[in-house]
Amino acid sequence: MEFIKQMPFENWKKFYNFILENKIDLSKYIFRGQRQDWELESKIQRIFHTHGRGKYEEYLLEHKRKFKHESRGRMQKYRPTIFDNSELIDNELWAMGQHHGLATPLLDWTESIYFASYFAFIRNKQKYDKKNRVVFALHRGVNNIEMKKNLPYLRIVNPPTDENTRLIVQNGLFTKMLYHEEYFNLAIESFINKYLKVHNEDYIYKEELNENPLLFKFFIPTIHRNEALRNLKQMGIHHRSLFPDIEGSALFCNDMLEIDDY
Repeated sequence: MEFIKQMPFENWKKFYNFILENKIDLSKYIFRGQRQDWELESKIQRIFHTHGRGKYEEYLLEHKRKFKHESRGRMQKYRPTIFDNSELIDNELWAMGQHHGLATPLLDWTESIYFASYFAFIRNKQKYDKKNRVVFALHRGVNNIEMKKNLPYLRIVNPPTDENTRLIVQNGLFTKMLYHEEYFNLAIESFINKYLKVHNEDYIYKEELNENPLLFKFFIPTIHRNEALRNLKQMGIHHRSLFPDIEGSALFCNDMLEIDDY
């Protein structure tokens, strides 16, 4: 089984043609775009590395308790059961909080490789930009990996919500890292390298994962940013369409100032 496969592309056009050629069944994957090859970990995981004390799960529970307390009187439009403690409601609460800027244990993904490409290229801080932008593809079969003993595992979650219009428009969903059904502080690639590879015999894989890499990493040169964004705009993928609110309109206007021939 191939766990992680890296694929560099010379330019945006070759990456785009690769998608069109359907050499990989992309319906089996979810996608995430990043400006750099950062660790695949949630915002609260990054904060915990710097400021956290005690056990990660206790840190999360206290953070969630504070969010519920500070949100009293401000959630009337959300269904009453949002404060229940079931796993479904837990996912929905974190997803709703993330939509409003809360640091959560969820990591954003999308079902569209084109949307992920957009998020990989749209931010432009030249002083910090690396040579390549990165689009990740994670196999949906990760949800079917079973454990023979107590070990960490990764799950894709798609909370049902009618309120988060950005999540709906962006075909968004999330991943979370778990251990004993509790959140676990481990980046996805570290999980693959330290657990799936090392303890391979302790995990049970479905046949689909024996035929496909678990994680792809596609590298596209940053210098092709404008070409990529113009191409994606022709497909109707831009700030105005992915952020259906006044902020999306404002950012779209800013993009027209900054990107040549946009």
